[in-house]
Amino acid sequence: MSERELDVVVVGSGGAGLIAALTAHEQGARVVVVEAESVVGGASRLSAGMLMGADTAVQRAAGLEDDRDGLYHEYMFANQFLLKPGIVRRMAHESGPGIDWLAELGVRFFPDIMQGGGERTPRSHVPQGGEVVGGQHIVDVLQQACRERGIEIVLGNRVDRLLERDGAVIGVGIGDDEYEAGAVVLATGGFGANEELIVRHLPSMAKYRDDLIYIGPDSSQGDGLALAAEVGANLVGEDVYQPLLTPRIDSKEFDAYLPAWVMLVGPHGRRFCDETAPYGQTYGVVQATADVVYGIFDARTMAENDTPALQTFKPEFPPGNPMPPHIYSADGLQRLLDNGSVVQADTIEQLAGKLGLPADAVAGSVARYNAFADEGDDRDYRKPEKFLRPVREAPFYGMPIRPSTMGFTSFGVEIDDEGRVMDPCAAPVDGLFAAGECTGGVLGTRYLGSGNMWASCIVFGRRAGEAAARRALDRDASVAG
Repeated sequence: MSERELDVVVVGSGGAGLIAALTAHEQGARVVVVEAESVVGGASRLSAGMLMGADTAVQRAAGLEDDRDGLYHEYMFANQFLLKPGIVRRMAHESGPGIDWLAELGVRFFPDIMQGGGERTPRSHVPQGGEVVGGQHIVDVLQQACRERGIEIVLGNRVDRLLERDGAVIGVGIGDDEYEAGAVVLATGGFGANEELIVRHLPSMAKYRDDLIYIGPDSSQGDGLALAAEVGANLVGEDVYQPLLTPRIDSKEFDAYLPAWVMLVGPHGRRFCDETAPYGQTYGVVQATADVVYGIFDARTMAENDTPALQTFKPEFPPGNPMPPHIYSADGLQRLLDNGSVVQADTIEQLAGKLGLPADAVAGSVARYNAFADEGDDRDYRKPEKFLRPVREAPFYGMPIRPSTMGFTSFGVEIDDEGRVMDPCAAPVDGLFAAGECTGGVLGTRYLGSGNMWASCIVFGRRAGEAAARRALDRDASVAG
């Protein structure tokens, strides 16, 4: 990195960092992005790239009517009003314009919008980049935009400290080198690859660490937490995370959704939910039931899974195209059976015994479930008839399922709705801004649809970039004056 005067240093080259850099540049700031790894993109490049937003051009072109206040209210209710309304309102109102901004930069989206969960209107925008898909397509577009604007991205340089003067953050340190700037934006990502921080800040998730599968990069070590804490930043979101429910697997393959045909019971042997509920909500239901739940199905389901007779998941994208399974594919289920993650028995009572469940309760729950399937009407949990499959043909199968797959963390640096980092006394840390997965208090315990994290990256990347540039340029103007 060349020794030259800078307005804004962005730490991290994932989605939030690149968006912050581009937005700061739009304001007239001189910007550099510093990345610890040897590649651009962070966890963003590994993501599916779905973006949640309301009232977008893509929605309107698809004939969908949506409004930003609707997203705001749904998000607040889903998270039981445990998040700051100001933060959520900002995300709800500016995620749609942020998606339109990405489209103007060159990000291409499918014309259909995915309904990722139980949201009233489909809001999950899916990128389509030809051979390059998902988050990598978005990162590629953002990186190209940085090149065109002359924004330098410095790889292989890990920021190990923030510089302070007169109570303000005025730059970054990298080893023996120091680089001053008018403002700093932290966009360092989460800490899913750091077991010590998971144990410290996500104790409920730490219970599953022997089975934990983190599907992000090894670089997600929580650098931003330490950097921000050293300059007096407040950290929020203790024990907030959104895991996926998964049987014990031996790879980083995952399915966001549970198979729609499965029947779930808790350790009491009783059914407790609609198994097709949105993945962003199912974890909370499971957590309220037990640490481990159990999926039950029969030989007919095993044989027909992922065939025209029985699609695996409820969501379809594009419409009419069932989502393909990975761990719940026919081969995947066989691997789970071979490695003991799925157990098999000739009777329901024997299956209950192998799972350590009360046999009478499981048998009674299966009988009730089968009666609903025969009637085509789940009077308990309103599971769609299409997936209400009886558990009747031997052999029978069961699998323990835990909240053990994690894509991102939600504990981090507290920000306000302008992306300014806050201290424990509710005042901004002068000169320091943050966006993306390194922040806390933006995402709650419930994930609405699909694409919440990318929405956070877009909205607060743009907000932090704009505010950082404004702070730096105002300071320059005051010094010149």
